[in-house]
Amino acid sequence: MNFGIKIVYTVSATFTQNEALVLFEKETGSKWKVSHKSTKEAEKEGYDALEKGDIMTRIMEIILSRMYSDKELCVWDDEDMRKLGIAPDVGLEAVIKDVSKMCGTK
Repeated sequence: MNFGIKIVYTVSATFTQNEALVLFEKETGSKWKVSHKSTKEAEKEGYDALEKGDIMTRIMEIILSRMYSDKELCVWDDEDMRKLGIAPDVGLEAVIKDVSKMCGTK
């Protein structure tokens, strides 16, 4: 298959934030503190912090607000992988176990 000159997207797992939370809590054996905010709130907090020179504390607010917004800045499907015949989903639980090992939480 010829993709020409284009970015080919691949994913290890597709999941919601709540699905990830359940598995991270299971993997670490502890309850995680959760706060809720809209992507617009997170984006505003991030830009407000940047204006004050607080780059590291809030840069994640901007990244996450973009990831989960409706602005389609992230590709969450496995279309390219299917075209290439690659199994698209190794499973969220496997990804979280790997992350926990890398972070030393398990």
